[in-house]
Amino acid sequence: MDRLAFNAAAAINEMRTARQMTTNELANVATPGFKRSFESAMMTLKVQGAGFESRLQPQAYSSDNINMKPGVIIKTGRDLDVAMDEQTVMGVTASNGELAFTRRGDLKMNSGGVLEMGTGALVRGQNGGPITIPPGFFVKISKDGSVFATNPAQAGVAAPVLIDKILLRDASQVALER
Repeated sequence: MDRLAFNAAAAINEMRTARQMTTNELANVATPGFKRSFESAMMTLKVQGAGFESRLQPQAYSSDNINMKPGVIIKTGRDLDVAMDEQTVMGVTASNGELAFTRRGDLKMNSGGVLEMGTGALVRGQNGGPITIPPGFFVKISKDGSVFATNPAQAGVAAPVLIDKILLRDASQVALER
């Protein structure tokens, strides 16, 4: 009976973990840039109490890890949307004002001409500050993160002007946390 109770408890916990992971994935299926972040693994625990000393119970546990594998690139047709290579992360200003890093690339300009993500977090430049674009200028972002602006009011062919470079870092050797 003892073995049956422990096996049933382990199966219930394993199903709960799997259900939690599936629910998280379904809830975020329409979130831009969402990738699976919960992994399930099994570990063996020694069971304490009356019974055999060698009684071990398998138990499922989930761990929250950052998945840095590139996902499918969705072409949006928006000039400011970017995708980062492999282990690259982009520097933004978190809601508490501190430097944070993300792989989310849905960028836009706010009413003040500051480059921000779809969530409203300000995109930081190489100097650590936000990237500000002069009003009315057209913006183009190159593959290396350089932000160029062109004045449409300029006579003739307007030359793009380097405004700043997006703060990009390689996160391959860094332990990331949410």
